[in-house]
Amino acid sequence: YDYFHGYDDLMKRRVVFVGDARKRIQEDYLRILRYFRFYGRIAEVPDNHDRDTLDAIKENGAGLAQISGERIWMEFSLILAGNFWGSLVEDIIKCGLGPHMGMPKE
Repeated sequence: YDYFHGYDDLMKRRVVFVGDARKRIQEDYLRILRYFRFYGRIAEVPDNHDRDTLDAIKENGAGLAQISGERIWMEFSLILAGNFWGSLVEDIIKCGLGPHMGMPKE
């Protein structure tokens, strides 16, 4: 049985957190970058993000400072190897994540 309707989300090519996105992110801040990586693998268009998810990412972006540079680079390099990488990098910067990843603010 699919308790969280993940199959429906996959069929709609949506990337969403299970439950409260803010709580999931606060449990592991690397999930912020994993969201963008999975978005690049699953989504059909580059800019169809869930607004609440992006808001949760913006609110918790500073948490990336707690993650080692090596782990950030591992996820970021996978984002760069995926679909929509240019658009996703723009989204990452628009969410204010750049300074927490060793990238420019703008």
